[in-house]
Amino acid sequence: MKARASKFVALLILLTSVSLLLTSCWSAREIDQLAFVAAMGIDREDDTIKLTVQIIVGGGGGESDGAQAPVWITSSTGNSLSEAVFNLNLVVSKTPFWSHSYVMIIGEDLAREGIAEVLEWMGRDRQARDTLLVAVTLGKAEDILKVEPKMTQLPAEYIETLLRLGAKTGYIPNGHLFRIRLAYANQPGMQAMMPLIQPQPQEDTGGSSGVENPAAGIGESDEGEEQKAESIELKGTAVFRDDRMVGTLDLRESRGVAWLTGQISDSLVTINRTEGQITQRADFTQVKYRLRKIDGNVKLEARVTQDGVLQSWPLRGVQSITPTILAQLEEDLAREIEGEVRAALAKLQGEFNADIAGLGERLRRLDSSLYRSLDWDKAFPTLQLATEIEASFRRIGLTKE
Repeated sequence: MKARASKFVALLILLTSVSLLLTSCWSAREIDQLAFVAAMGIDREDDTIKLTVQIIVGGGGGESDGAQAPVWITSSTGNSLSEAVFNLNLVVSKTPFWSHSYVMIIGEDLAREGIAEVLEWMGRDRQARDTLLVAVTLGKAEDILKVEPKMTQLPAEYIETLLRLGAKTGYIPNGHLFRIRLAYANQPGMQAMMPLIQPQPQEDTGGSSGVENPAAGIGESDEGEEQKAESIELKGTAVFRDDRMVGTLDLRESRGVAWLTGQISDSLVTINRTEGQITQRADFTQVKYRLRKIDGNVKLEARVTQDGVLQSWPLRGVQSITPTILAQLEEDLAREIEGEVRAALAKLQGEFNADIAGLGERLRRLDSSLYRSLDWDKAFPTLQLATEIEASFRRIGLTKE
């Protein structure tokens, strides 16, 4: 009897202990009490910060008659970003949830004033993901969030896809939040850069666009409202020094920086010749750096290797691509890439004094003692960077007359 009673007590204790592991999460939040923020835009408005958000509306359905808009665009203001985020709770009836955000857009005025507060808030907020894409817009961030794309119901998804594909071409930099925070932490050997975009106004067809206003419901009338853009244009790179935007690079100059960072994975390079134009689709880029000491002088060298396939061959009077012609084309291709790199460096060194290509960080990795002996803010504008471009066509294809 005693043995049976002991087993019963032991079993009871075991079951009681296991039941403690089956309790629910203490911090659980019901999904119907959350407002999923798909995109956010931050602007400087007078002496306040304006936060504009796209909130996904459950059960949203396209553009059919009577259908609910897929997103709700609303905003809040505050003396700081943290206050604007807190005040958003007074506008939205649910708790804003940031972990599913696609993009964050920063207005030009705020970018030129400084984004240290934005980076600080993103670093402290536990919901903010490092894979969030960040971009700067020429104008107001609010205007980007009001773009009405034709190919997708979620504007934030359209913006995110455009930024991701654009970064592969090198025309805009990779805008992941963790890269921006990494550059901000490694100053002055690496300065931050962000994609630069701008809303593209839709063409006036003389009639209604048929697109329901996604901002409907926030107390604004459509009468007299400016016509919203339906697409976004890539403009290049926003160049930062410390936490302030100091200038911009156009598309060609932006790709010059991308050659130095090895970030190009799908881009078209055009060669202009007297016979016509040819185009290479570059899908591989690699860059290696080294230090060379000549007569006591130290020189940083970058060796850029790239290849791709022949995309177009409209040269007149040329019947076939011989090895001699191919070698000439590869030399022309290397000169074109060299020109893009030099155009970018001319602005970065001569106008902005901003090392967004991370050349100082490369030097630190190669020779940390040499880097520590330099004042990089003063050394970067006079840095002599030697470049060696190895361009090649991996496949040219055959054309039969």
